[in-house]
Amino acid sequence: MEKHICPKFKQCPIFQNNVLFNEQTGKTYKNLYCLAGPDQYMSCKRFIVSEKTGKQIPQDIFPNCQLKTNDIIKRVESNQ
Repeated sequence: MEKHICPKFKQCPIFQNNVLFNEQTGKTYKNLYCLAGPDQYMSCKRFIVSEKTGKQIPQDIFPNCQLKTNDIIKRVESNQ
């Protein structure tokens, strides 16, 4: 896998266009986070929470989500 692509892109609904927003917004998120290299995808809230929990992240959590990481983790943990 190329180093500039998020290692989670194949299963991430943001990358796969299986998201709750329009196609152009999905492309924008992909370019800003999924395809922009480790500095960017490692700042993605979806990536961070997935790494910490090992669980699937709800589709309504966006890469730049304003919730704190710990709040997202609590939500993910309570849904499992």
